[in-house]
Amino acid sequence: MSVKIAEKLLWLEEYVTLAQTVVPKIKKLKSIKLLSPQEKKINRIHGQLVKYPEGHYVMSLYLESNHIKRLYPKPILKTYIYSKVDILSTLAHELAHLEHWDHTPQHKMLEAKLTMLFMAKLAENGYISEENEYSNRRTINDSKGTY
Repeated sequence: MSVKIAEKLLWLEEYVTLAQTVVPKIKKLKSIKLLSPQEKKINRIHGQLVKYPEGHYVMSLYLESNHIKRLYPKPILKTYIYSKVDILSTLAHELAHLEHWDHTPQHKMLEAKLTMLFMAKLAENGYISEENEYSNRRTINDSKGTY
């Protein structure tokens, strides 16, 4: 596979390889980058796919986002760390854009197919639940979590 994947996202490699079976245009994906939300700004996206004039694509994924925890009496911005399920769902969505750029029924069907493949592989790899993942991060890893 010739997709360059950011170090913190290397665990996605087996899922990208799995996606080759249903996304022929995946060979045009050059890299998957990691983005961090801007400090003190609300982040409303999980990932993005950019198509370059030369015909190749670059994907960017977030591992965390900022959102408002409460508004009153003073807004508090909180960082939310995405679970593996969240990240794989975003990966499926962005990979579906390689075949169907617009959010058509075909795009959503391919996204669903990829999500099913990814969740089956995740379960096969011993993943239990998002709740278990978050609990383990709090007790074992640093506050940012580890993937």
